[in-house]
Amino acid sequence: MTRRSFFALVLTAFLCLSALHETNAAGAATRPMASFQASVGEESRTATVELIDQDGAPYVSLTSLVRQLKGECSLFAARGQVDLGGQTAWVHVNGVGVNSSLGAFSIRKPVLREGDSLLMAMADIEAFFERAFRITVRQARATSAGRADAREGRRERVRSDDLPGFDEPDALGPFPTIKPPKEVSALAQSGVIVVDPGHGGSDQGAEGRGGLTEKELTLAVALKLQQALQKMLNVNVLLTRGKDVLLPAEARSHFANYHDAALLVSIHAGASYATVAHGFELFIPTDDVALTGALSGTPSMFTDPAPVQARVRQSREVATAIAGGLSQATDAAERGVRQSRCRVFEGLNMPGVLVEVGCLTNGAEEALLETEAYQDLVAQGIAEGIQRIITGSPREEPVP
Repeated sequence: MTRRSFFALVLTAFLCLSALHETNAAGAATRPMASFQASVGEESRTATVELIDQDGAPYVSLTSLVRQLKGECSLFAARGQVDLGGQTAWVHVNGVGVNSSLGAFSIRKPVLREGDSLLMAMADIEAFFERAFRITVRQARATSAGRADAREGRRERVRSDDLPGFDEPDALGPFPTIKPPKEVSALAQSGVIVVDPGHGGSDQGAEGRGGLTEKELTLAVALKLQQALQKMLNVNVLLTRGKDVLLPAEARSHFANYHDAALLVSIHAGASYATVAHGFELFIPTDDVALTGALSGTPSMFTDPAPVQARVRQSREVATAIAGGLSQATDAAERGVRQSRCRVFEGLNMPGVLVEVGCLTNGAEEALLETEAYQDLVAQGIAEGIQRIITGSPREEPVP
């Protein structure tokens, strides 16, 4: 290559880079932005962030917004922590559930992750800050970069009644102090059992060929189990949902913790590619989910592994007793008790058991599960298993 050719190549590269810089600068000048004003205590704070299109919905960087408002936003494996105004909130990547020190609730659109930033839909920003931090955030009109005009007149607001989740969105109150798990036998005197009908609302769960959905079955069985337990035991039985509503997994465990329950029983149904699969199966927490919050990156809620090990042991005892009750009541095939990293177990103060009452993908079993008579037997079997634990006569585990 001659010296003239070399300098020509360098000049061409320089001109291309200059043009690219000008294009980027011009693009930035017209990039849509959104401005926010917030009152944190007696201080007024402002933030301007870029609008990001996500499948036609405008999102903003929650990470950037919080930091401009002088808060902190930390990102873990599948969850983000937001600290602002002396309060803390947890949001779930690809989820709508929010846990805050002021309560648990749901937002409308899922929180997304882009690199090291959390993204939240513009439609959820005002409700999120209001409910998680009791901070009023005023949104300005979206404009090009460098300009943001405050909206005048009426301001679009999201009513708590419009948010999916709890029947009474503010009923849960603040998080309780995390305590070592109590012995289930304490229920013999008095106590609370929380029964959790799985799925609900837009999350229907599994569906059988005959059209029976998991969310319908779990609610029907849970209502019957509530009645059976109240008749058999001197305990208060609470449902996480009493109708067809969407409820995030973390809100279910928070509900049980808030009511200081001695036991959480989550009702589900199984599904399998093998249509011959049938019978009931039970799941209990794993040590790592209980101790470290491994599914979501939550910091450990227990500093001592001893309470966690006790909770897992007690969960297995309850599950084994329920399996015995179901076997006697329904004569269905028992598929065993297994440890599972279910989100509903994460952060629980008490023993937890998830019961899959049958396989909806098995045509014969779906037909059984659809009948009230069989649902009564399932509820009775679970209740009798719990009663055995309380009265001190748990079923012996089968020898492998």
